[in-house]
Amino acid sequence: MNEAILKTEHLSVRAKQPILSNINLELQSKAITAVIGPSGSGKTTLLQAFNRLNPRQLTTSGQVLFDGINIYESQIDCYQLRMNIGMLLTQPLIFPMTLKENLTIAPRFTSRLSRDELTIAIEQSLRQVHLWEKLKDKLVQKKFELNLKEQQEFCLARALLVKPRILLLDEPTALLDSAATLQFEKILLELRDHLTIVIVTHNLQQAARIADETVFLQHGKLVEFGPTRRLFTRPQQAATDHYLTKKLNS
Repeated sequence: MNEAILKTEHLSVRAKQPILSNINLELQSKAITAVIGPSGSGKTTLLQAFNRLNPRQLTTSGQVLFDGINIYESQIDCYQLRMNIGMLLTQPLIFPMTLKENLTIAPRFTSRLSRDELTIAIEQSLRQVHLWEKLKDKLVQKKFELNLKEQQEFCLARALLVKPRILLLDEPTALLDSAATLQFEKILLELRDHLTIVIVTHNLQQAARIADETVFLQHGKLVEFGPTRRLFTRPQQAATDHYLTKKLNS
């Protein structure tokens, strides 16, 4: 088994009421971890806690350890942290500028790559998401058309360009049709050899298809965590069994 790259110790997040309570997890390097659970169970809050993106009005206690360092220490550079732990949201966001300018927003400020090296990195990231052949001649155009799947793949390429070690995905295929979802999942499986992926999903079939491990949250608490195949076929907790049975039979 790979070493843990991200670990939580008694992680709790609250507003007026608790959102997450006493979460203890160890996420393995170069693996896909799915986070499942009913709406309001704290899935997105957990994801955002992994790179300090929760709103400031929320109170966070406990620890999130990235390579053994608590990311909530006061001296942590949040900008640099988010270069190492990137995030992709449900709704793709492409800025009103050329595709090349979109891709190089972060590298312009963080990378020491030469112009030639950056050009190579752009090609590499677009190849990773299977968009290079389609976009290689359109990178400096201000007008372009991408369908929803391609928009999300492009945003993934932009996140990959800064070479994160962990990628957090918040329901990245929720707006895609089934065919596009499967194609996006294929990319994630290819990326697993190079980085750690944590994906929040309401699609239990998706978790079963691609996740090495699965986290089940309910009412802000960690109910069960373990290998996906075991969790789906032999859940250790009655609450897990009830949730899976209800969802898969609905």
